[in-house]
Amino acid sequence: SIRLAVVHPQHGPTEYEPSDSLKALRSPRWRMCGGVVATCLLAPSASGSRTRRRAALLGVLLPCLVLFVFATPQVAGAASYWTPPVNATWQWQLSVPIDQTVDASVYDIDLFENEASVVASLHAQGRHVICYMDAGTWEGWRPDASKFPASVLGKSDPGWTEEKWLDIRQLSIIEPLMEARFKLCKEKGFDGIEADNVDGWQNSTGFPITAAEQLTYNEWLANTAHSLGLSIALKSDTQQIPELEPYYDYSVD
Repeated sequence: SIRLAVVHPQHGPTEYEPSDSLKALRSPRWRMCGGVVATCLLAPSASGSRTRRRAALLGVLLPCLVLFVFATPQVAGAASYWTPPVNATWQWQLSVPIDQTVDASVYDIDLFENEASVVASLHAQGRHVICYMDAGTWEGWRPDASKFPASVLGKSDPGWTEEKWLDIRQLSIIEPLMEARFKLCKEKGFDGIEADNVDGWQNSTGFPITAAEQLTYNEWLANTAHSLGLSIALKSDTQQIPELEPYYDYSVD
């Protein structure tokens, strides 16, 4: 059976059944691991609700980052791309300027708030860099916000200012906008993509998005990233991990 191995630098690895993974990671041992990276080897839990912590974590080293590395081959014919090893250490920071003194092998930073020079500087230090971007909600402050027509903007995402769910069923509108963001990631030199909020089918978006429609969109996101030579992390949509595992390279949640 598949087991979950969570590695803590002070306490070493601990194995759990997948059904116990979320319970284990909510324990005081992991909540208090300040500045430590928790890495999941083998397989993720198939259950669990969407969790978003970005506001509380801005500008600091992510206290406990769970990295699910999917043990599946890359899609045939796809360009070669980097994926993070299971023992990678992470700095997840959406505020700027980026603190480049943090001793981490992978930096996960905002696509729009950082120039190519920041990515190049991190690369020069031997680090890999992932670009954070929203693929399921509209953010009114982004430079491309005016390109999203009102017809694809749904209900506000509770707790987030100027953020609304997108109607990801309207692929003819959404896909070109997201492809442009992915290409910007590539142009700036990023190694991979963290596409957030790709679980609209589980939320009150204002649109009747089905599980099948979400899968269609999420699969397209992964295939597009790979076609550009970028790896991609699954974010939020943990309920569909079994279906999306062949498409995604790892999960950051």
